[in-house]
Amino acid sequence: MCRRKMRFVALTLALACLAGCAAQVPQEAKLLAEGQEGTPSNVRTDSLTTGTLYKEFSMSAEVAYVRKTVVRLDVDGAQYVETRVSSGQAVQAGDVLAVFRGQGDALRLTEIAQELDRLKTETQDELYDLEKEKERLLEQRGEVEVSPDGYSTYREKVARQVIDMRLERLELQRQQAELRAAERERALRAERSELQRTGTSIEVAAPVDGVVGQVQYLTVGAQYARGQTVVTLYDPDAFLLMVGEGLTGALRMGQRVEVEYGRFNQRARLTGTVVAADLALSARYRTGLSAVQLDEPVNPQQLLNATVYSAQLQLDDVPILPRSAVLYDNGTPYVNLVQEGAVGKRIVLTGPNDGSSVMILAGLDPDEAVAVK
Repeated sequence: MCRRKMRFVALTLALACLAGCAAQVPQEAKLLAEGQEGTPSNVRTDSLTTGTLYKEFSMSAEVAYVRKTVVRLDVDGAQYVETRVSSGQAVQAGDVLAVFRGQGDALRLTEIAQELDRLKTETQDELYDLEKEKERLLEQRGEVEVSPDGYSTYREKVARQVIDMRLERLELQRQQAELRAAERERALRAERSELQRTGTSIEVAAPVDGVVGQVQYLTVGAQYARGQTVVTLYDPDAFLLMVGEGLTGALRMGQRVEVEYGRFNQRARLTGTVVAADLALSARYRTGLSAVQLDEPVNPQQLLNATVYSAQLQLDDVPILPRSAVLYDNGTPYVNLVQEGAVGKRIVLTGPNDGSSVMILAGLDPDEAVAVK
């Protein structure tokens, strides 16, 4: 008996649900009618087609030379004379890039400075010893006794004469020491001046073939330090185009691109390939720069105002609608479906778009018509 009651209740509930569903059908038709924008006779329509989505983007690019040679001065204390090359000039290995004047033999100049110091010290020591000897002789001379009447004995007279002769000899030694020191100092200073005046000519040559890039110009006579840059050379045949600053991930390894370059009224195009991208680096070290290698040889000096073009999106044989056919309601995409004399909403699932067309992933069949603005 209980089982019969339960089956009766279940049957009653099922009938009630069917009745409710049947009651909702007119309500759905009413919602479609509320979205009506006009009668089918005056609404322009379109339907799903199979097409291609293509979206291009562009980025400015600059030439970056792969092989650079920095030519530096390899001597101490040189003075700048002249630079014999200019930026953009092609040079061969051995060509003179710049000329400097050395300050003579650095080792000999150091020896002269040391010898002058030593001469001064030795002369002072010698004069000091002579002065001390003079004081001692004067003290001996004062100790020689003289008789009360002012006359000295023969022995005393001889002793004083000997001391006076020694004092005279000491004075002569002092004068000779000063003359020797002065003459030696004059000779050393003259040698130093001559070395500094004449010096040695230092020619800095190109170590490799290349093109002159950065050039350092200074006032004639300015001091140059060891290791200071003289000229930067680069190999014009080894360069890449660096593109995409701030657009990390825009280009990927192996991606094909087109490069447009030249003056604004004489633009030309070449193809190339992305050969370096920093997506493999952690986010902390990414710069957003990628490198492009051109397929054909070109003078890098001609790559003015270079712009790289590439496909950001290219999908072939996909279902698409005109971009104007897809509308949004609080971010939800929908189309105005034209069906049975009315125009109403149909929610759809969209994919990428290229500005004029949008890909429809779900919600619409190819034979269904939608309103297009």
